[in-house]
Amino acid sequence: MKTPADRASIFRPIRIGLVGFDEVTAFHLIGPADTFVAAALDDGYGNRIPCYEIHTIGVFSDRFRAEDGLMLEAPETLSTAPVLDTIIVAGGRGIRRPEVSDKVAAWILKRVNDTRRIGAVCTGIYGVKSQRIGDSRAIWHGDFLA
Repeated sequence: MKTPADRASIFRPIRIGLVGFDEVTAFHLIGPADTFVAAALDDGYGNRIPCYEIHTIGVFSDRFRAEDGLMLEAPETLSTAPVLDTIIVAGGRGIRRPEVSDKVAAWILKRVNDTRRIGAVCTGIYGVKSQRIGDSRAIWHGDFLA
């Protein structure tokens, strides 16, 4: 007979990718990460089973600086990111630079068939605005995602 711990091991957290870049608004990256991390199930023994697995993804490298000067380190880059259920592009001054928004848009286009949801926080929409997804999925923006 399976124990609750065995059943919990079958549960796979949903993979969320948060895309960051130089001059990102830190709150647009950290806020969604904190929200998704807070979602967890109780295994009945006082342990938490995370509902989401967060992947912070750097556009050009694994380190980038937020608008406020905060240095952030991402375990993934666009070239190393795993298959994701949801992609969220953070906002900030940096996404308005064509070399950033075009690279993010091209990356999303390559992943659109393997990604269930694509979202943006504030100006992060510049990274997804040029995408023609062509199916019934909505592009979520801002507070409507969580």
